[in-house]
Amino acid sequence: VLTRPDLLYALSKCAQKCSCPNNLDMARVLKIIKYVNATKELGLVFRPDDDFKLRCWVDASHIQYAEDAKSHYGYAFFLGSNDSCFYARSAKMKIVTPGGSTESEYVALYEAATEVVFLRNLLEEIGFPQDGPTPVYEDNTSTIAMAKGGGSFQKQKHILVKYHYSRELVKEKVIEMVHCGTEDMVADILTKPTSKSVLKRLRNLLMRPKGH
Repeated sequence: VLTRPDLLYALSKCAQKCSCPNNLDMARVLKIIKYVNATKELGLVFRPDDDFKLRCWVDASHIQYAEDAKSHYGYAFFLGSNDSCFYARSAKMKIVTPGGSTESEYVALYEAATEVVFLRNLLEEIGFPQDGPTPVYEDNTSTIAMAKGGGSFQKQKHILVKYHYSRELVKEKVIEMVHCGTEDMVADILTKPTSKSVLKRLRNLLMRPKGH
């Protein structure tokens, strides 16, 4: 799974039904198998590179399924100028985010920010310290404003304090919020189903055919 980030969302949804799958769930698994068989040439491709700059893309989708009222988030990390992400995650949020898409994205940012801190420390330990803040690409301008300390207090006062951790990281210049257009948000396919054309376009930003 780690070498096929395009499968993360689909597999994470199927994994939620492992204990009691129905015929529809089995059909979805078979569809995934057919997709993998048709795209065996895809994978993560890494080239020799002296650039070890860490970059992160993070996204969230707000409450897709009414049965649990939970949002889904995903993030992808790239290192240097390589065209393939070296680490990605897709997961359901553990809390309900009643404040809409901005709040879902803000919680997703917290999850990605904690991973940024871990990866920066890891890279420093193995001899690749990061110069300057790590760029975190986000397509929600309201979330970026909240991370920079702005936004309406009335819309934020119910958010748990720990989710403001990303705000502290921005102040300390550990991360830098960068706006990214929705059409270029590679983490989008980690958070929800997309059309075939969108899947192919974003998939090509996450990974490459082997040997290319």
